[in-house]
Amino acid sequence: MRVAVLGAGSWGTTLSLVLSDNTHHVTLWSYLEEDARQIRATRKNERFLPGIEIPPLISVTADLAEAIRGAEMIVLAV
Repeated sequence: MRVAVLGAGSWGTTLSLVLSDNTHHVTLWSYLEEDARQIRATRKNERFLPGIEIPPLISVTADLAEAIRGAEMIVLAV
């Protein structure tokens, strides 16, 4: 299932990890481009969930249209 998680804080990032672990295709959305860029580059969300690795299977974007495109489920974590 394709899932968009809207909100890249601690809760949204955690939900993304759990959903990905359960074989869902996850896109994590941050309203801040700089946060999305940092998460993509380091595969970590040090600001809200320090030390936790974000698997490369989780897509990260600041583009809302991209995040929800094709999503079968949208999770609001804002």
